[in-house]
Amino acid sequence: MKKLFLLIMLSPLFVHSQDIPKNANTIIIKGVSFEQVVNNLLDSGFKIDKIDKEYHTVKTEYRKVCTDCVPELYLDVRVKDSIATITGKWKSTANLFFPATTNENAYIFEIKNERDKVPKRCFAIMNNFAKALNSQISYSKL
Repeated sequence: MKKLFLLIMLSPLFVHSQDIPKNANTIIIKGVSFEQVVNNLLDSGFKIDKIDKEYHTVKTEYRKVCTDCVPELYLDVRVKDSIATITGKWKSTANLFFPATTNENAYIFEIKNERDKVPKRCFAIMNNFAKALNSQISYSKL
């Protein structure tokens, strides 16, 4: 019984999870349909900005990264041959030097797996969306 308990406790150390490369900006999901992606976006709280059913592309509206913060993000998804490719951008209108910054002159950044707080949080939101599709995931820098 002790051996079984020890084996169960140590098993997470032997399970290999895919490391996300630094600066990865694209998530690729295999084995999903366009309909699954769109439904999952809606279920994840995203609103659709643009959708092309012929070319299987969808862009979400900007949404806040958190309830009490300024940064917002959107996702771009394309599904081709049951493979979804997810990228996105985030923006911030916060500016310490010019507090009256508006959406028209917001700072826009590519969502990447970085160490900094906001980019890391944006990538986590994109990654959580991808994981919710329950399919094979890979990461790349395109």
